[in-house]
Amino acid sequence: MPLVTDLPVRVVVFASEQLFPALNFLLHAAHQYGTALRSIHIYCTPDERRSGAPARRLQGVMQRWGVQHGLDFSVEITTGDMWPEAVRAGLLDWYEAHPDSHWLVNVTGGTKPMSAAAIELTLATSLASRRVIYQEIDGQWVELVQNDASRLLSAHQLLAEVDAAIPRADTLDQLLRVEDLVGTQFSDQHRITTQDLPRLPIDQATREVIAQRWRWNIVWRTLGLGEVSGGIAFEQFIGAGLADCGVHLKSSLKVHNDDAEGKTVREVDLVGCYQGRLVCIDIKLPGAEAHAKGTQLADVAELAHSLGGRGALAIAVRPGWAEDSGTCQLAKSLGVKLLTQADAARPFSQILSWIDRMRTLSSAAQVAEQLLQAQQARGSDVLSDGRRIVATLESNTLHLPNEIANMAEHQKQCWALVQLAPGQYWLGVTRQSEYAPAESDWFIVEERLFALIRQVSCWYDSPPVSKAWLTVHFKSGQGIKLATVLKEISNIFHNTPSL
Repeated sequence: MPLVTDLPVRVVVFASEQLFPALNFLLHAAHQYGTALRSIHIYCTPDERRSGAPARRLQGVMQRWGVQHGLDFSVEITTGDMWPEAVRAGLLDWYEAHPDSHWLVNVTGGTKPMSAAAIELTLATSLASRRVIYQEIDGQWVELVQNDASRLLSAHQLLAEVDAAIPRADTLDQLLRVEDLVGTQFSDQHRITTQDLPRLPIDQATREVIAQRWRWNIVWRTLGLGEVSGGIAFEQFIGAGLADCGVHLKSSLKVHNDDAEGKTVREVDLVGCYQGRLVCIDIKLPGAEAHAKGTQLADVAELAHSLGGRGALAIAVRPGWAEDSGTCQLAKSLGVKLLTQADAARPFSQILSWIDRMRTLSSAAQVAEQLLQAQQARGSDVLSDGRRIVATLESNTLHLPNEIANMAEHQKQCWALVQLAPGQYWLGVTRQSEYAPAESDWFIVEERLFALIRQVSCWYDSPPVSKAWLTVHFKSGQGIKLATVLKEISNIFHNTPSL
């Protein structure tokens, strides 16, 4: 049972590469005990990478947190080797300086010899009040106590709900901004920035994006969410859906070198802390790079670990990748959760299952997934940006203008060329595209296009040019190469003054 005491509280932790468990404990102690917390003591070894640097980062974040919350505790570091003699000497100096205190000694972060020395010494002292506690890898907390008669150790299970010394699983989520949490993994020469996700009616957004055939940036403009790229809009869609289900993330986290250049050294699409674990989600739209899948997955794993330690949750959202057993096995071996086209119709369910199996979909997210599943049941890939053309199965009719618009949008241009049969082509130019020439340039564009078509074709046909479309059906002449036609069309638009 926890001891009730009016004594000043002092806390001991061991510094290691895995900062989050120690930080979780220290933040809880500061929040729980407030002004009663007088000092934090961090023991580290001379190993700079594994212990020394993490100890200083712990010291820095706790000092800043204390100042921000009006608390006046000290944060001291003692450096010694990993063997019992040095550990006992370091702890004994602290104990002898403050014997009339309530000591909370967390032996989780040390090596086995370090933890053994701390347990042995702490329980043998005549301190006014002390507790030795330890957290198992599964999150279970225990207190180590010594039987008065036998002098043997035993472990008593502890629960955060009834023991003031034990932090809840969501302590880091509640007490520290994700920017500051990620900052504990980097030196003071780095600066962390994020962006807030927009509030979004996820069911309405799903209806709109299906109607627009996955042209995300157009939908965002329609919803009044500003001018963003399709990739950013897709990231915000995933983040907003998770937020609607109770998992709140930030977007576009960047780690900058805090120098004159301010170079970005790390970047992740969605990030947040959930139940003390950093969640990192890397997202790519269909049509983005699908090569070097192994390298992409390895990069996602390395990025997550660099931001949140070995316990970070790495998720790769790749709805454009077909389900592939080899790629899925590679992702598993790297510790990366991979969402492919196979699960693209239930993105929120799948991601939630990785973050917290107890979480359920909101009503809006349920509707969104039902809409996506209905699309998938018709034989269509979902969350696609138009990279692949899919026939409308209800009427067995392919609506070519829609597909031309999708293809052009994907290529960030206002035109696309479709091969109808060997040597026969259909050129479509959508005049209302954001990539289209200015109205004043259209006469020049039409004149050059038709001059080119007459030059490369043996016959052509074109309906009158409308306000929305310019279309030409033509058959290429003898010896005319498709690559040449594409190059010349591209040159016409690139050399238009307004583009």
